[in-house]
Amino acid sequence: MTDLDLRHSRYVRLFQGVYVGSDVPRTTALLAAGALAAAPVGAVVAGHSAARLWGGVVPDSADVTLRLAPGQRMRVRGIRVLRRELPQRQVRRFGLPVTTPEDTFLDLATSLDLVELVVAGDALVRRGHTSAAALGAAAKEGTLPSARLARRAAAFVRAGVDSPQESRARMLLVLAGLPEPEVNSVIRARDGSWVRRHDLAYETVKVAIEYDGGHHAPGAVPMPGSPLDRSQWERDIRRREEAEADGWRMIVLLASDLSVTPAETLDRVVRVLRERGMRARVRRQEWRRYFPGRVAA
Repeated sequence: MTDLDLRHSRYVRLFQGVYVGSDVPRTTALLAAGALAAAPVGAVVAGHSAARLWGGVVPDSADVTLRLAPGQRMRVRGIRVLRRELPQRQVRRFGLPVTTPEDTFLDLATSLDLVELVVAGDALVRRGHTSAAALGAAAKEGTLPSARLARRAAAFVRAGVDSPQESRARMLLVLAGLPEPEVNSVIRARDGSWVRRHDLAYETVKVAIEYDGGHHAPGAVPMPGSPLDRSQWERDIRRREEAEADGWRMIVLLASDLSVTPAETLDRVVRVLRERGMRARVRRQEWRRYFPGRVAA
C-alpha cells in the first residue's frame, strides 16, 4: 500500500506506521494491539491500558501504556512506556500480552492517588480477576516509592463493591476517621432468607448509605436500558421504603455530595450515626486532600 492509499478516508492512523480501517470500532483492545504493532518485540500492555482490558476503572487517557523488555527503548506519540524493577509477568487477555492484574495494580500506583487506586483495585476484584490479598502480596514485593502507596491502597480494597462511587464514598468516610461501613451488606430474615442488600451499612445501628447514580435527580427522564430505567427507579424507592419500615435510616448520596460538598456529607453521616447512639466524629483531615469539594469563586 502506498502513502496515498493510507491517506484515503478508508483508513485511520492509530500510531506512526500503524493504520486501521475507518469503519473499525476504536476499542481499548484495538488501540493496545496497534501500540504493540509499533513497539519492539516483547512489549506488554500495562498500566491504565491493561486495567481497562481487565475491566478496571481508571481515569481516561489519550495514550496507550506499554512496558518494554529491559534495555528496549521507543518513542512514539500516543504510547507511554513504563519501567519497573520487578520481573515482567504477563498473561494473555483478548489475545494480547498483558500484565497480570496484580502487576497492573502496581503500575497504576505510579500515576493514581490513593482513592483512585482503591477504586481501581475494587473494580479488579469485582471482576473476579484478583483479590485484595493478592494485590497486597504483590505490593510487598515492590521497592519503589509507589509500592508503599500500593500496599496502603490494597489494605482498603474490598470485595463486593458495585461501583466506583461506592468506593469513593467509603474512602471519604474512612479518611475522615469514621468507622468503616460494611460493604455489600446483606440483610436476612429470621429464617435466614435474603431480604435486601445495602451498598454500605453500619449494621449495629441500622444505618445504610446508598449511592444514587442519577435516576432520582429532578427532571431525570427514565429511559429503558439506561441507568435511568424506570423499573430500577421504582425498585429502589420500594427497597428504601421497606428498609425504613424495618427501622433502618437511609442516607442517599448523589455525585455532588462527593465532588462538591464532601464536608456537608460527612456532617450528615456523623449526625445520623450520633442519633443512632454511635460515638462518631471526624477525627482526621486527610479526606480533604482527595475530596477538596467546591472551589471558592
